[in-house]
Amino acid sequence: MPAVWLARLWGVAPEAVVAGEIFLFGLIVLHLCKALLPFDGEKCQVFLNGLAALIFFMPGFSFAEREHVAVMAALPIICLWSLPSSSKITWSLRFVSACPAALTIIIKPHFALVIGLPLLWRAFVMRRWHMLFAFESLLIAALVLCYVALIIFRYPVFFDVMPALVETYVPIRAPLKEVLTGGWFLAHLGLAALILW
Repeated sequence: MPAVWLARLWGVAPEAVVAGEIFLFGLIVLHLCKALLPFDGEKCQVFLNGLAALIFFMPGFSFAEREHVAVMAALPIICLWSLPSSSKITWSLRFVSACPAALTIIIKPHFALVIGLPLLWRAFVMRRWHMLFAFESLLIAALVLCYVALIIFRYPVFFDVMPALVETYVPIRAPLKEVLTGGWFLAHLGLAALILW
């Protein structure tokens, strides 16, 4: 919406502004992830190159769609939660990592697994269950709950439309064989293998 509003204000095509907005968001995410990495030098650059490929190349035809934005928004908090427990992270960095993570869940609620599973794994491995109630996880929960409250009180018609949306979109699925042999899936597989190598 901000991109479309700016496009109208500037009198240009909204597609170009949307693409620019997504590239800018991607660069901000890369900068945040770099600030959270526990290493630097060549190792840091290789990791950031992999993230850049994930953000800018791998989305393919999903570029600038909800899933693309959700993946980018999840990366900073995943980087934060992959740090050793002894790491000293500023409150501001924790705050700006948590806000996009809430956006990930707001975009698609089942993406809460992308945010929640790394946190659960971290708490399990470290045997520190109080991590589930850390500042950033509570902030994510609060932001998501505020959004849900906004929907309930400001846009109640959403719940009238939801059954029709479920009936329309849930049955739409591509056959698994088609997905696994598609060009983008194979390109992603090759790129992931290259990054791991």
